[in-house]
Amino acid sequence: MRITDLEKKFKNGRKIFSGLNLELEEASLTALVGASGEGKTTLLNVIGLLDTDYAGQVELFGQKASELNQAEMARLRNQQIGFILQEPLLIKNMNVRDNILLPTVYLDKGLRKSKDYYLKRAEKLAEQLGVSQVLSQKPATLSGGQKQRVTAIRALINEFWRMSQPDRWMKKTRKSS
Repeated sequence: MRITDLEKKFKNGRKIFSGLNLELEEASLTALVGASGEGKTTLLNVIGLLDTDYAGQVELFGQKASELNQAEMARLRNQQIGFILQEPLLIKNMNVRDNILLPTVYLDKGLRKSKDYYLKRAEKLAEQLGVSQVLSQKPATLSGGQKQRVTAIRALINEFWRMSQPDRWMKKTRKSS
């Protein structure tokens, strides 16, 4: 992932980035840290192809974001980028297992593995994160922490690149310690 000369202005004229350059190597672990309002979420939205209103160049997986249409961006988000948002967004009329498996439905056939593979992967990840006992339940029955872990498993199910906004988790952890 490479960002070159990124400049982002909001509609009110406030400039959040000017000349930002960033390069991340595959399989690297990078943390964005900073005070509220300094652009962490904005940068993740740009990297995640959710915000395309900027100047500069963003290149993901060898593709220039500016050259992608909406369908190509959606495909790239589904197949290459997993999101773990501050607020867990689960589909309330689906059980936890189906929420976890949802991203696999939209994979290109050439990338998709067997349904059994994804079921076993979901069960293994649920076991590791301590939510295996709730796989058949609806999201409304889960605690906030369980919802966060289910959302993390959903982001991990396709085994690709992940993005997270852990600020809220870290703030809670600091307060409780």
